[in-house]
Amino acid sequence: MYKNTSTSNQPSKEELLSLLKKHFSYTSFRKGQFELMSEILAQRDVLALMPTSAGKSLCFQLPALALDGLTLVITLLNSLMQDQVFELQSKNIPAFCINSTQDLSQNEEVFKELRKARVKLLYVSPERLQNEAFLNFIKKQKIAQIAVDEAHCISAWGQDFRPSYLQIADFIEKLGQKVVVSAFTATATPLVREDIISALRLKNPFILSSGFHRENLYLELFKGSLKQKFAKLFTFLQDFKGQSGIVYCMTRKITDELHKRLYIEGFECEKYHAGMEADERLKAQESFMQGKTSIMVATNAFGMGINKKDIRFIVHFNLPKNLEHYYQEIGRAGRDGLKSSCLLLFNEGDIMMNKKLICTDDKAEKLIQNELKLLEAMQGFAFHKECLKAYILAYFGEDLGRNCDCCINCKSEFELQDISIEAQKILSCIIRMNEGFGISFVSEILRGISSQRAVNLGFDKLSTFALMKEKSKAEVDTLIKELLTLKLLEQSKDKYPVLKTLPKAKKVLFNNEKVFLKTRLEDKEHMLEKESKIPKSKAHSFELESKDEALFLELKKLRLKLAQHENKKAFMIFSDKSLISMCKLKPQNELEFKAVFGVGEEKFKNYAKDFLSLISKVEHE
Repeated sequence: MYKNTSTSNQPSKEELLSLLKKHFSYTSFRKGQFELMSEILAQRDVLALMPTSAGKSLCFQLPALALDGLTLVITLLNSLMQDQVFELQSKNIPAFCINSTQDLSQNEEVFKELRKARVKLLYVSPERLQNEAFLNFIKKQKIAQIAVDEAHCISAWGQDFRPSYLQIADFIEKLGQKVVVSAFTATATPLVREDIISALRLKNPFILSSGFHRENLYLELFKGSLKQKFAKLFTFLQDFKGQSGIVYCMTRKITDELHKRLYIEGFECEKYHAGMEADERLKAQESFMQGKTSIMVATNAFGMGINKKDIRFIVHFNLPKNLEHYYQEIGRAGRDGLKSSCLLLFNEGDIMMNKKLICTDDKAEKLIQNELKLLEAMQGFAFHKECLKAYILAYFGEDLGRNCDCCINCKSEFELQDISIEAQKILSCIIRMNEGFGISFVSEILRGISSQRAVNLGFDKLSTFALMKEKSKAEVDTLIKELLTLKLLEQSKDKYPVLKTLPKAKKVLFNNEKVFLKTRLEDKEHMLEKESKIPKSKAHSFELESKDEALFLELKKLRLKLAQHENKKAFMIFSDKSLISMCKLKPQNELEFKAVFGVGEEKFKNYAKDFLSLISKVEHE
């Protein structure tokens, strides 16, 4: 595979470049790659913190060709293993995997190749390491490197903690060989990094952080109701028509529903989540990867190991559970270096749903509290009014040192509103309520709601009762949440969180420190105009019941066919409003068809027969 012609024990840069060009067709290394490979070849443990698309895999694959012995790659997903093995084998690199998707004969063939020392890279799951038979076999082979992908999974403080990763260090000890350990992750806070080093027992590791800043990604936030989120999504997707992108959803149910809506509106899209059959998922993935379908609507089950370089946009239809997931998922856009957009759509309901999912999960209380803390950081990002990329980089322990000029906050103008008086009223009320209640009840007291609970607790007698009676619930709730964002308040991590004042609150209450609400200036009339310009099909699609969506889609197909045949615009056959009327009325004869909205004598004469036939066919299927 490789013959060392240098006088030292490890290959020179020129020799590595020769290997790189021969097997991977690259002529140069990316930032940090050569330094990292040099440390691995010098038998020093490494921890690599590299964003998606920075070339992490190459950093253990190329050294594997130069090292004397086998590189064991520990990774999470069977699909990811198989994709990487297929890609390496296509480059004439002897790489194999052992996993549960292969039958016994396939795995036995791999063991045969291992016995003959003809394997350079072997991919396995962390669970495989706990198999006694596998351990007894593999320890007889010469192991040169253990590469741990997605290393953040070893940390209980990380977003994807996997207990099986904790067994890796013991497995390495049982090998009884001197091996170099290389650990890779795209998302790790300083705390998680320390955890990785400790749990993997890395010895004086070389740590490389190639930087988390992706200059070609534009970040945008949009907070709105469900209907507003749909409207924003439709206009956004229209701008990227025909280009590849992923729309992430919080749950399988939301994925199914959004996929239906987009499909009905004429967007080419597939869906992907763990509730689908394996062959359905594979078919959807292949359609997206091959460019047959431009949009993938999915849960976060989709994406890991997906090597599609021309993804132009990532949309989060709901707020992710943590910044690690968010950053990893937007990192799938623009892997070719071209400018790409990342849109986060969210509302208060997303936050509540995330909290519910976290708190009802069957996990230890310590892990639940940690996940709530991660969600809090994600929530802080969503409401952040300064540079969004600076916020992300600070979270991962980096200082951007400037505004990115590539996010909605850096590109927008803001106005400052003095809310010092309102802040004092809210903070005073919370203190007088002994800092023991949540947002809703505090809001009620401030607005002067004399509920039985308020009377029983004597809160209707507080000096702060009804101090904000002129404001609506939404206004008071928003102000309280703004104080949370400004770190004047915090919420307890209990199942029913209560509001607590933070040290900064004293300066506002006793030192008259000013508090400002920073609001992005948006031309609301322009926003309304944009929403009104959404094609009527999109505005009216919400009027359909789910059972009628399939019929609506078939009617649109027939309309397009007739329009093409007659060389007309589709709306000249029937408007979307007429098609929706057909879905609701489901006419079965000519008399009933005349009752459809927009059907005049000419349209009745030309199209009644075709549309009645289709309606009857779909209704009886």
